[in-house]
Amino acid sequence: MELYMNNWILHIEGLGKIKNADIEVSPFNLYIGDNNSGKSYIMTVIYGLLNIRFYDVRYKIDTATKEYEKCCQFVESCCKLQYEDEIHLTREETEAFNIVLNQILKDNKQEFIRTFFNKNIDIEKISVSIPYKKSFVISVRNYGDDNFDEIFLFNKVFFCRDTETTFYSELAGAGMDSYGGKTDYQYIISYIIESMLKYQFCNMNRSRITYLPASRTGFMLTKDIINKAGRNAAFNIGVQQEEMIPFIRPINQFLDVMNDLSFDSKGDRGAAAIAEYLENYMAEGTVEMSTLPNKEVLYVPAGQEKGIPLRIVSAVVTEISPLILILKHKKRVKGLFYEEPEMCLHPQLQQKIARVICQLASAGVKMTLTTHSDIILQHINNMIRLSERQDAERICSELGYDSGDLLKAEEVKVYQLKSNAGEGTKVEELPCGKNGFAVPTFNDALDRIMEEAF
Repeated sequence: MELYMNNWILHIEGLGKIKNADIEVSPFNLYIGDNNSGKSYIMTVIYGLLNIRFYDVRYKIDTATKEYEKCCQFVESCCKLQYEDEIHLTREETEAFNIVLNQILKDNKQEFIRTFFNKNIDIEKISVSIPYKKSFVISVRNYGDDNFDEIFLFNKVFFCRDTETTFYSELAGAGMDSYGGKTDYQYIISYIIESMLKYQFCNMNRSRITYLPASRTGFMLTKDIINKAGRNAAFNIGVQQEEMIPFIRPINQFLDVMNDLSFDSKGDRGAAAIAEYLENYMAEGTVEMSTLPNKEVLYVPAGQEKGIPLRIVSAVVTEISPLILILKHKKRVKGLFYEEPEMCLHPQLQQKIARVICQLASAGVKMTLTTHSDIILQHINNMIRLSERQDAERICSELGYDSGDLLKAEEVKVYQLKSNAGEGTKVEELPCGKNGFAVPTFNDALDRIMEEAF
């Protein structure tokens, strides 16, 4: 499998209904398939890998291997760097870090899965393949403290773009002492591994990637009740509490993100423009948080001044309100995991949400989606085909699009999950043809209903 730019491969075996799967983690990943086939499982595992802290003391790491020793030697070279010095990872060093990463995943697979899902789920194997890149560079940067430097992994070629741009993927303060004192090699090695995984997310930390679960409407309507229940459980001594089944980690993070948003905080300019499109052409009004401590979310219909609580507005508004609030009030959104964006949307609005998804991807937000909507897929196909036409500018003008709507075929990976009774789920990468991606499960269902109509 030929990798595009900074993509990496996730391999899983024996997870839920999924017998085995190889997933290329790309700027735009789309998972399509049967209900209850494992799409959310794959999303949760990738999300977990992008958020995990490999240096956590709970996780075992084998320090007796030759690959770990090679990683230590590389860290020693990093320790000798002076301010603004650079050192490139060689192909052999990249492979050593890759082997150490997979040894960690093998030795701690059940603990990782339990962390991702907040419950025990069996998995036979999980591994990752990170390709060698000439642009993997370690550099030292100092921020005014004469006694402490931080090391960074950065890339001199902006991911998925043709322009030559320098950006940094923070490796964080990893125990480096500029005078050659104490250095926790395991800590630094873990950070390098994390940075290699998060490389394509461009200066990404855990707070810059957000998961929008399929159940987001329910959580938006009940988040205050959930917060109250949490306070009661945490602070009321002697009160008998019912046993609670924990949410998976991405849902907890979604609730944290929504709770941490502030009316006074403003999102990036480009994201705010997309939020305005959502409000004007889909919500037909604005979505905002109150300035009161409870941060109640209110909907203000176009032409009115008074806000309405979400619990009495249409399903369209409650469905897209989390995305609107995140784009308006969260800075530097670098990745969105978005389950079933077509929920509760009329076909006309499904095309509009598809346009928003393409605009976010074009703006550099890494998109990971599940969908059952052939309309969303067709719009993605249209934007891929349009980007390849020599007369794209003219057609964009005629149809009301611009360059920010277009997608490159090599940036998009589509996977179909098909359940087979008694045999588990088959995960298949779909090729992009001259007309885009054709999904057999969509086409088969449409063919059957058309046969009935005839």
